[in-house]
Amino acid sequence: MQAIGVANGGGDCPGLNTVIRAVVRAAILDHGWRVVGIQDGFDGLIWPERTSPLTVESIAGILPRGGTILGTRSRGDPFHHTVNEGSPKVNNDDAETCRGSMKKLGLDALVVIGGDGTLTIARDLGRMGIPIVGVPKTIDNDLSATEVTFGFDTALHVATDAIDRLHTTAQSHGRVMVIEVMGRDAGWIALHSGIAGGADVILIPEIPFTIEAICEKLRERAARGSNFSIVVVAEGVKLPLLDSFRKPFPKVRPGQVGMQVGDAIHAALDQDVRVTVLGHIQRGGSPSPFDRFLATRFGAEAVELVARGEFGRMVCLRAGEIESVLLDEAVGEIRLVDPQGGAVRAARSVGITFGDHRRIPGGTLREPKDRMAEAVMKEVGMADGRKRSTKDHENPAPGFVEKDFADVLEEERENDRMLAAVGSNLARIGKRLGDLGRALEKPETISDTFELGEFEDVIVQISALLSRYNELRATKLKIQSQLANLSWHRS
Repeated sequence: MQAIGVANGGGDCPGLNTVIRAVVRAAILDHGWRVVGIQDGFDGLIWPERTSPLTVESIAGILPRGGTILGTRSRGDPFHHTVNEGSPKVNNDDAETCRGSMKKLGLDALVVIGGDGTLTIARDLGRMGIPIVGVPKTIDNDLSATEVTFGFDTALHVATDAIDRLHTTAQSHGRVMVIEVMGRDAGWIALHSGIAGGADVILIPEIPFTIEAICEKLRERAARGSNFSIVVVAEGVKLPLLDSFRKPFPKVRPGQVGMQVGDAIHAALDQDVRVTVLGHIQRGGSPSPFDRFLATRFGAEAVELVARGEFGRMVCLRAGEIESVLLDEAVGEIRLVDPQGGAVRAARSVGITFGDHRRIPGGTLREPKDRMAEAVMKEVGMADGRKRSTKDHENPAPGFVEKDFADVLEEERENDRMLAAVGSNLARIGKRLGDLGRALEKPETISDTFELGEFEDVIVQISALLSRYNELRATKLKIQSQLANLSWHRS
């Protein structure tokens, strides 16, 4: 081994320069190798003149610097390289060109820093026989093979600081502040910054929400005397089909979803709402100490993988230690927030809502305030309308337990019956939607009496049924928990 190349692809990210620095210093100081910087992602291998030697002196001072000294490309795929040769555009397969460029540059291996897309390209180049090692990079923290990616912590600090600042102005003016954060299809930034910043509502792609549920939470705060609220929205959330007035939401891109949520809240509550879209502010700036530390460890371990000849692998963090996994295992599956996971449960327990109705047997809303009120009632012996002492609550009488057990069993049977009925209706209406969709695909078969209104009505019905189905599923989980608790007392 005499020389290696280092490249980064995809969006920029705090800590990229830190990895590059670690790779260069470890390769030169520890192994005496030559290092070449590949500029603008994989484009630098298609045009090898877009490369430059990297030395300990040339990378001095880049540790705390944001961005990347190598430049990057968000859509630089050598297997489908788009060139403008007239109209239409032409896609070239330049993967073999990359292999030839490595030989021309005298490179024995390549360290590639990137997210899921970039590392998928790296895996495919590795399958061609190119010696490659990957380093995970994304502020979205959505790579499944590593516990955390560098860049996430910095983005989290930026988002949390913004929420902290919005708190003061929201309280001063009595406004609802909606803040949209990045994260693509994963809600990690929204979840973590929302909890850390004391948000009242957090909307993430993994949990469906309704505008009605959001407004209910804001009304609840207003009733308690809180004249402001903070709503954190992940850019990748799926908007409901309809707003509070049963009007369809338009299709939006990242950077626009926060405005749609804010407008819907304003229309429903007639309250002053302001929207802040953080956007690429989260990508820029100096990396946090944690990201510098993690990026340095990743870069140094990537060089060690090259030294050991362990190619086709990606460095990762597991249980606090730097390990490696096959690139085949590292790409293709993103890591999403678990809607039933500990972080979401912790958020709910401190009063944060995710815009989803939580219901208890009997159909009443079960927001966090209801759970707290129920806990207080039980503590003073007023639960379920029956006076009990604290001692009775800790050791309920057998008669009460048996009656409660029978009541909850009956509620479970009724809930299961409603679940089956809603599921049956969903299947029936879904079939009708399919029939209407096929009719729209063949305009010649549409009669003069065909009404698009029927198509819209079916969508409204499906939306309502899906919302009800999710409510019943949440109720079933609660009933099962109650049965388990009562079974313990019976024993």
